[in-house]
Amino acid sequence: MVLGRDMNKAGTDIGEEVKPLLKRALQYQRATGDTIVVAPGMSPDYPNQTETYASMMARWLKQNGSDKVEVLESKTFNTYGELLAFFYQAQKGDSVIGYHWHLRRARFTAQLWINRQWATRLNWVGVVAPMSRFDKCIEPLKWLNACLSPSMQRRAVTLYKRCVSKRTSY
Repeated sequence: MVLGRDMNKAGTDIGEEVKPLLKRALQYQRATGDTIVVAPGMSPDYPNQTETYASMMARWLKQNGSDKVEVLESKTFNTYGELLAFFYQAQKGDSVIGYHWHLRRARFTAQLWINRQWATRLNWVGVVAPMSRFDKCIEPLKWLNACLSPSMQRRAVTLYKRCVSKRTSY
């Protein structure tokens, strides 16, 4: 499964930040023959979005040589939602691809809120990339948010976006 939610400014296609993750997924698929799973649903930041982000990711993967992509749709537009969809709909999956700094938090989230044994047996495939200044500033808040229950996480993100900044991934 590939974690990622970077959209272009119009909300009509993937953004540049997710492409290294998708390229790594293609390399992984070539080496293993595995199906690539993508799961982000609809972004609340783009109310006129016409297709899920997972569909956008799948289209890019197919255009760039993937022969097997499974599209899931998380009910929430965040890491927890993607991992939950992966757990319930693709339990045979064995790897999660994401930025190395994001995977630590994703694994923590999966162990805490989904299933510890499943999260422990997954292969967490990190893509090394520097964090932007914004990501460095917001990452501690995301760790705090990961400790909250999933319903409280959504409320905290809503409050943050209303009072602090609309710029954030979930």
